[in-house]
Amino acid sequence: MIRSKRVAAPRRWVAVSIVAAALSAPALAADPKPGLWEYSVEMQMPGMRLPVQSMRNCLTEKDLAERKQFAADPKAKCTMANFKQTGDQVSYEMVCDTDAGKMTISATGTVTAENMQLDTKMKMTGGQMQMPEMSQRITGRRVGECKG
Repeated sequence: MIRSKRVAAPRRWVAVSIVAAALSAPALAADPKPGLWEYSVEMQMPGMRLPVQSMRNCLTEKDLAERKQFAADPKAKCTMANFKQTGDQVSYEMVCDTDAGKMTISATGTVTAENMQLDTKMKMTGGQMQMPEMSQRITGRRVGECKG
C-alpha cells in the first residue's frame, strides 16, 4: 500500500462523502432494511484514480430513524439542500465543514431498500489544502443480518 499526503487527503474525503451520502439519500429516498450493509467507493481526480475503498456497517432501525447510517466521520458537519426524489432516483447537494476546509458535494443516483448507487462530484475549498474537483461512485448493498 502506498501512503502519501496526496492519497491520505482524498481518503479523508471518502469518509466524509460516505457520511454525506448516507445521512441524506438512503434515509429519505427509500426505507432501507436494517442489517449489515457493504459499501465500495471508487474515487477519481485529474491524473489519479485511487484504489477502491470498502467498508461494512451494521444499521439498526434506530440508526435509520435517526439518519446515522454510515457515520464514518462523526466530526463532519454536513447540511443538505435541493433534495429531489422521483421513484428510486435521487439527487441532492451537500456542504460539509471539515478540518481540511469546506467540501461541496452534488450527487445523483439510485437508492432502494437493499441497494444504492450514487455518483458524486466534490470540491474542497478553504483550509490549507486546495484540491481539484473529484468524482466518485458509491455503491452499497445489504448483505445480511447484523451479528452480535
